[in-house]
Amino acid sequence: MTRVVLKGVLALALVGVGSQAATAAPVTFFGEDLGAGESVRLGATPNADAARTAFLAALTGVGTETFESFGAGQTSVGANFGTVSATLTGGNVAHQATGTNGVGRYPVSGSQYWQSSSAMSLTFSAPVAAFGFYGIDIGDYNGQVTLTTTSSSPIVLNIGNTVNSPGGGVLYFGLYFTDQRE
Repeated sequence: MTRVVLKGVLALALVGVGSQAATAAPVTFFGEDLGAGESVRLGATPNADAARTAFLAALTGVGTETFESFGAGQTSVGANFGTVSATLTGGNVAHQATGTNGVGRYPVSGSQYWQSSSAMSLTFSAPVAAFGFYGIDIGDYNGQVTLTTTSSSPIVLNIGNTVNSPGGGVLYFGLYFTDQRE
């Protein structure tokens, strides 16, 4: 079982890919579009979307979770990424059809998203070689996201988002491991 712990305030949309255990340093992708305030949903996120596009172009057999199939308020969700399942805890599913929730959070697609104001945990049923996510409204209140794996060779990554930025910003972060990627 592989566990990823994310720390920071974020709304989240996940992309995961199943594989064998990964041990080499990851290849990372990052794009960030700064927000325009707590009540403004960005109409376009070219930097975040470009990072996601580059990440997905390097992979095959990718699954995406948008949280549309879960009920608002759920505090634990399970998702399937091919043959690997994942459980996300440490927050809840939120619904926001238009605009923001008043403090800068909103989905990147559809009307559902995962929100958390503290550490959240994503546990995979088997080791994964790639993982990516959108984060919304992270850095406006001194929020810094770190990603920690708890596999046999744990890594800790500072995502590098802008701190003390305007609310409602969107970032995309993805990583994959070159030695065990499918």
